Amino acid sequence: MNRAVFLADTAVASLREIKFYQREAALRSGISYIESEAKAQAFVEDLVKNSVGQISDEKLQWAYDSNMADRGIKIKRYYDAKTDYICFFDDESDDIAVIYYASPRQNYSRALYRLLML
Repeated sequence: MNRAVFLADTAVASLREIKFYQREAALRSGISYIESEAKAQAFVEDLVKNSVGQISDEKLQWAYDSNMADRGIKIKRYYDAKTDYICFFDDESDDIAVIYYASPRQNYSRALYRLLML
């Protein structure tokens, strides 16, 4: 049985940033604006679909992120190899809250603090 998952405001903000980055990368590669927008939207939808499907499956267990735990933030992480993004989430309550998404190439603890300031 899968648990309910919702996206926190910080997750939605991080998805907007990811979509912007994906759209800009597609534009730089020569794809038209309309096609790059569609490509970026599909990427974000795929990221959410994959991560929600994995973290909501009660048969799977995910580890706490040690970098965030060192800072006193107890959240778990799921790495999506297909999209190369990390989903940070809290599953301590009945529902699962997706806190935010980040690239493993960025300083994701600073990304969370920045998203919280928005």
